[in-house]
Amino acid sequence: MIRGAGVLRERVVIQAKTTTSDTQGGRAVAWSTFLTVWAAVTPMRANEVLAAQSIGSQATYAVETPYRTDITPSMRVAWTPYRGTSKTLEILGVQMVAGQPVRMVLSCGEVV
Repeated sequence: MIRGAGVLRERVVIQAKTTTSDTQGGRAVAWSTFLTVWAAVTPMRANEVLAAQSIGSQATYAVETPYRTDITPSMRVAWTPYRGTSKTLEILGVQMVAGQPVRMVLSCGEVV
């Protein structure tokens, strides 16, 4: 699935989870921009799921980016398709493409 440089046409934001103190002395979770990169986002599969007695959909995506060692499954991807609605994608796995440290594929699931 390795592609030429011109195929990475979409800007995605990799976000990292941070915790901050809230006003009542507790901890609040926030997401901050870790990195903005060019990527190729490919829809992989869509399923209907039953949760809390309502039917919803769940989509998975492959997000191909330049290779980095500091992106982990504890992060997420913010992506807005061309003329589309912004999506938040949870990173489920990180895989190097073809054993070469040039590109990587992030296996992602849409957060609904």
